[in-house]
Amino acid sequence: MRFADDFVEQIRDRVSLTSYVGRHVALRRTGNRLVGRCPFHEEKSPSFQVSEGKGVYYCFGCGAKGDLFQFAMAYHGQTFAEAVSALAAEANLPLPTTNPGDEARMEQQQHKSDKMRQLLERGSQWFHQQLAESPGASARSYLTARGLSQQTIEQFELGFAPSDGNPLSHWLQKQQLDTTAAVEVGLLGKRDNRFFDWFRGRIIFPIRDDRGRLCGFGGRVLSGDQPKYLNSPESPLFQKSHILYGLHQVKQARQAGQKSVKDSAKDSAKTKGAAAGSTDSSMPHAGSSQRRLILVEGYLDVIALHQAGFPIAIAPLGTAITADHLHLAFGHCDHLTICLDGDAAGRRAALRTLQLAMPLITESRQLDYIRLPTGDDPDSLLQRHGQSAWQKLQDAPLTLEQAIVSLNAEGLDLTKPAARAKLHRLVRDLIGMIPDPVLRQEYHHALAQQLATWLAPYQQTMHQLPGKSNAGAASKNNDGGKNRRSYANKNAQDGFDSFSASSLHPMPPARLQQLQVASLLRVLMDHPDLWADVAEEAMQLPLQHPALDRLRGAMAEALCAPLNTKALLIELQNRGMQDGISLLQQPAINNILAPYQRLTDSISLRQRWQADWHHLMVDIDLNTIATPGEFPDQEAWERFQKQRLAQEQRRQQIWQQDNS
Repeated sequence: MRFADDFVEQIRDRVSLTSYVGRHVALRRTGNRLVGRCPFHEEKSPSFQVSEGKGVYYCFGCGAKGDLFQFAMAYHGQTFAEAVSALAAEANLPLPTTNPGDEARMEQQQHKSDKMRQLLERGSQWFHQQLAESPGASARSYLTARGLSQQTIEQFELGFAPSDGNPLSHWLQKQQLDTTAAVEVGLLGKRDNRFFDWFRGRIIFPIRDDRGRLCGFGGRVLSGDQPKYLNSPESPLFQKSHILYGLHQVKQARQAGQKSVKDSAKDSAKTKGAAAGSTDSSMPHAGSSQRRLILVEGYLDVIALHQAGFPIAIAPLGTAITADHLHLAFGHCDHLTICLDGDAAGRRAALRTLQLAMPLITESRQLDYIRLPTGDDPDSLLQRHGQSAWQKLQDAPLTLEQAIVSLNAEGLDLTKPAARAKLHRLVRDLIGMIPDPVLRQEYHHALAQQLATWLAPYQQTMHQLPGKSNAGAASKNNDGGKNRRSYANKNAQDGFDSFSASSLHPMPPARLQQLQVASLLRVLMDHPDLWADVAEEAMQLPLQHPALDRLRGAMAEALCAPLNTKALLIELQNRGMQDGISLLQQPAINNILAPYQRLTDSISLRQRWQADWHHLMVDIDLNTIATPGEFPDQEAWERFQKQRLAQEQRRQQIWQQDNS
């Protein structure tokens, strides 16, 4: 049975040779290759190598070599047709039906596709020329204002479609090119037997598949009330759900990086006499491969990240992310990071993407999430804050379990038991989609811990954490008698003064929200190394108590230079900030800070702090409604009053318990 070349390549795109071989051979990384013991003959030292960039394997011992399909055939004893069938099922691709005469039709279709791609290439060259000449002046100004260099414009082959007349149609006819085929590939449209340019007054983004073949175009309008983005119409060459923008450039960057590494290795071998192909037993297993992609929303996000030195960005073609997109992405990476726009729509899209991705999760596939500030996308964040800001986000994304809880908690009032129950159910349903039962169980445990941390401020308010006087009892209750210090006792043993509830300046007892605000300042006082990363958010905390407001100002001044926890406390005491310090060390705040006890590294602390800050600020914004006139009817106003009264009673109860 013969399969079309395009179908075989689709499988190759979706199934990573490294991941597939890694299931059957224990591989370790050395340079750009992965090495292990050959599965086709017995050997003591590893001579079997897999090249990620080339998609091939080779054994220096027995000479076995080939690609994904040849490995499957040799390892499982399959025919080519059997290997294609099995790998197609893994890639979630249905096998094409075959009939007599199919081979001839496939050859004709291949010939037609080649001619259509040649026509697209001619059109792309024309668009690029228009951008460089007088018709493209406004487009060049726009791209310059967006910070794109000429090198980037050339790398991504950007072009421009003029808005006046139908110049592309006239040019194609003048060149005696097939205008009917131009309609089929989306360069032209046809109405009333007249041809017209499909793209008008738009910046043109040529779209190539991962093998570098031109498939179609995306166009961004410069002015007017037209849709912001327009793509080529769907065609045999252009199917949006099967293409990721930027993947071709990612592969080019990888190949350039591999060449650079090879050249460096050759230079090193010459100077040090290093033996080529030597292995390092300290290298990680194939499952820890760092082949990474970051999935963003738009063309300009991809281009901006590549230009900024992060050539791992890809995007769908202005459409919703599909399971096919994720299959394709995981065929080219072992570590996929989702980073969609920092607005409500972007977070909803990120959650939908997680739902699509869960059935694809395996031990060798890492999935995580970058949460952008509200209103930002990668392009705007780079323009406003630069490469270092993006690097911090890329280096410390939310883990899969953190992302699942955070995104599912959006819009839920977690002070209500029903909302907390809903969050548990949403998380449970999502994890249930992981196919591997062992991996599913491990994520179940990880998410149970994440949920406990996330919901602790809402569920632990009935259990007052100990002060200095009852540390022993708390140690017994909280950790089975192990010598774990409470948050308050840790600070006291580090040289801090402890204060009893009776000596505190009064914090409004019914304002749990204000206690939560103050607790975020307390975290920064106890972990001053976080200040540089979250100073902007810290200065927005709505601190109503004057002593806390003064304390924050003193912290901002003191932390212009790095200080450790003890040095900061001494500096604040010298500045006369004792009242504010006392307020931050009251038992009610110690209680709220229980989840932070479990976090041992600065990255986890910062992520938790920023997540708490975000949810708190959203909650404060939602609670600004205060007058009956702002409600749709009297019934809604009364419901709000009842809810607020219940919350106030609960806060009163919490305050009394914390200060009894």
